[in-house]
Amino acid sequence: ENLTNISRVITAGRTLNQLYDEIRTTNNQNYNNRINLRFDYTIDKKNSILFTPRISFQGNSSSSIVNGKTSFGDSPINEINTNNLRNSNGFRLGGDLMFRHKFAKFGRTISINFNLNNNTNNRNDTLKSLNKFFSPSKLVNINQAIDNDTESDAYGLRLSYTEQIKKKGQLEMSYQLGVTNSNTDRKTLNFSQAENSYSLLDTNLTNQFENQYLNNRIGLSFRVGGFGGGDFGGGMGGRGNYSGGFGGQGNVPNPNQRNQQLPQIQNQPKLSYGFGFNIQNAQLVGNQLYPRIFKTDVSFNNLLPNANIRYQFNKSSNIRLFYRTQTVAPTIAQLQNVVDNSNQLFFRTGNPNLKQEYSHSLNLRFNTTNLQKAITFFAFVNANLTNDNITNATFVASKDTLINGILLRRGGQLSKPVNLDGNYNISSFLSLGLPVTLIKSNLNFNGGLRYVKTPGLINNLRNNSNNYVLSGGLTLSSNINENIDFTATYMANYNIVKNEAAFSNLDNNFYFHTVNFNFNYQSKKGFITNTLLNQYLYTGLSDGFNQNFTLCNLSFGQKLFAKQRGELKVTIFDIFGQNNSITRNITETYIEDVRSLVLTRYFMFTFTYNIRNFR
Repeated sequence: ENLTNISRVITAGRTLNQLYDEIRTTNNQNYNNRINLRFDYTIDKKNSILFTPRISFQGNSSSSIVNGKTSFGDSPINEINTNNLRNSNGFRLGGDLMFRHKFAKFGRTISINFNLNNNTNNRNDTLKSLNKFFSPSKLVNINQAIDNDTESDAYGLRLSYTEQIKKKGQLEMSYQLGVTNSNTDRKTLNFSQAENSYSLLDTNLTNQFENQYLNNRIGLSFRVGGFGGGDFGGGMGGRGNYSGGFGGQGNVPNPNQRNQQLPQIQNQPKLSYGFGFNIQNAQLVGNQLYPRIFKTDVSFNNLLPNANIRYQFNKSSNIRLFYRTQTVAPTIAQLQNVVDNSNQLFFRTGNPNLKQEYSHSLNLRFNTTNLQKAITFFAFVNANLTNDNITNATFVASKDTLINGILLRRGGQLSKPVNLDGNYNISSFLSLGLPVTLIKSNLNFNGGLRYVKTPGLINNLRNNSNNYVLSGGLTLSSNINENIDFTATYMANYNIVKNEAAFSNLDNNFYFHTVNFNFNYQSKKGFITNTLLNQYLYTGLSDGFNQNFTLCNLSFGQKLFAKQRGELKVTIFDIFGQNNSITRNITETYIEDVRSLVLTRYFMFTFTYNIRNFR
């Protein structure tokens, strides 16, 4: 069960701010079952088979009540009261089958991988909505049943051949085929008073759509030296809209903590490098079968280069550079040309003319460790550029407007996905760890800078939302002895939001910081205590969302039985009853603050018995 308050500022032209406030109450019941199997069979020294089937099914039932209102300052535009009931069931079946063969010559191998995935989802909604519009005054009552069935089948085949080149080089040639077939059938029925049932088909909100994505890729790569499969790790790039702005790098572990092993790289060549490319042809075919027949058939030819370099200065210092490119195809939900009217103030529809995204990612990392002095330093810079980025085009109605048979009333919005160039995501981070011998502790400093540029269209005008995030902090951690340890952390984030001149009314700066202190004590006789103290500060948000509160957890316990295998503990969570959940979301269209219901003060009694064999 959840209660959410939303305060959103929307651009409604070049000068006016449109405000939207919402209170949403939801109840959810969800179950998931997943089965994963792995069969690894070594036929002989040269041949092996790996088979990993998987199956899952889930069910969900939910209800939501939404009360929302839109205004220009103190002048109301519209109000909405919506009750939505939803039941859905999903089923997934898939697996991967790989055959591997080693030839007599060292480094010569061939592998064949086949994968299959089927995904089926059936969803039934009942939507009841009472909508009040002002200037002109109008009351609209909606009572609908919506059936939405989707199914997709994905097949993949990959052939790979490797050849050893001299002593340290390896050449790989590959071919990859991918086929994804998707179809969706969405049917909207209005309630008939005469028949006392949902029997009136709404053709404007009904759609049948089929989609096929065919991908052929030929690749060639060459590498010298060893690169682990996790060397790239995805970086910090990401894409799309930046949400939250509060996270920063607070969860980055302290590399100088005593209980963490320092990295030691042995028997690595000083210089390792690799480069390659893929030639890809992708074909996207979409068929709309209802309410009118429409077909789109586009083909994309791409060259996808990649490269990586690592230089090992010594056993504890290295620098790494990675570059890669990739494409992302639009989903069937983004392609399906049907209106989602679950919120009468915010209509959504698909776009069957979408192209695939093409992105470049560059990642530079450096780390060094002085084992004798226990000093560590780590830094990285990551940059991501996406062309034909799938973003939103939003139309905000200044008066009642008819679009594709849908009446969008004054103050309402209609958004659909479009392709725009110029999506940037650049981030940097550094961390320095030092020992503090006087108090047997470790001190870690960290800082970061992130820039996100998100393009979008608002009433056919382009807006680039620029978000700058400055983050920094420090952590003091100690293991004084086996009975006492503590950690103190300070983290701060300052966010600057800048938009193009026409949309400067969306500019905003806000600040967030957190102070954490964690203390643990265990006596020789087994008495234990833990104190966790967090102080949070939010400033620069909407009225009523700025917060300054303290979260404190306290626990006491006693070790029991021989070798202290048992433990009885009582914990008080949120002693001061001040717990909050605040999030800021930033997009090219709006800035919003969200406060969600969270559990405050409660008690927990815990009994633990450890059955492992102590030595």
